[in-house]
Amino acid sequence: MIERDWSRVPVVGVVRLANYIRRKLEGDAKLAMLGVEGEISNLRVQSSGSWNFDVKDRDAVLTCFAYPSDAATFPAAKNGDAVVVYGKVSIFEKSSKYQLVVRHAALAGVGALHARYEELRKSLEAEGLFREDRKRRIPPYPFRVALVGSPTGDGTRDFRTQAKTRAPHVDVRLFETPVQGDVAPQIVAALQRAYASAPDLVVLARGGGSFEDLFVFNDARVVRAVANAPVPVVTAIGHESNTSLADFAAS
Repeated sequence: MIERDWSRVPVVGVVRLANYIRRKLEGDAKLAMLGVEGEISNLRVQSSGSWNFDVKDRDAVLTCFAYPSDAATFPAAKNGDAVVVYGKVSIFEKSSKYQLVVRHAALAGVGALHARYEELRKSLEAEGLFREDRKRRIPPYPFRVALVGSPTGDGTRDFRTQAKTRAPHVDVRLFETPVQGDVAPQIVAALQRAYASAPDLVVLARGGGSFEDLFVFNDARVVRAVANAPVPVVTAIGHESNTSLADFAAS
């Protein structure tokens, strides 16, 4: 075996090597600005306002750092939230760890929907769509009920079953619409058809589901159609723990 002459190998200080690696990383155009999606973990907000945290997926962990001026613009986040973080890859010389210096962060997945929900809630509330004085009084004995929902949905089936058992004398007429996905225009159209039938009461029904499944009932078009109804509207959307913006606008 040939003996290597180690005396010919360059020797540098630790900080010099760290600085060299940092320049290499920061000089790579592909690493100068990119977005990384993952789950926040090990979040630590310093007294200075800077953030130290990790973004991880199933197979890897990325160390992240944000200066106070940038972190101040981030959405409220906690460990476990799905996020997309944007920044440049660099190195923290003191620990020789590469990291993402984050300039911008946005919630992803359900977190993004929750943020959108809050933004819509505040906007529609400011319009006055949830005011009690604009809501129509529910009649004590409605005899003509317009039911808006999916013909095969659990919410529609359950309402019909309960109405038939408890109030068989009430005329329930179904106005069909899909109730999941990007279907706000169809729901609004079904509501308008229901209003035109001159019922005593309109019921907007949808069975249980995830926050994403029920999100169409937070669409501003649906909320306005409920708030501006010429007749009382009752919402029966999801389970008792679910609250949509359409619920706030209903009678």
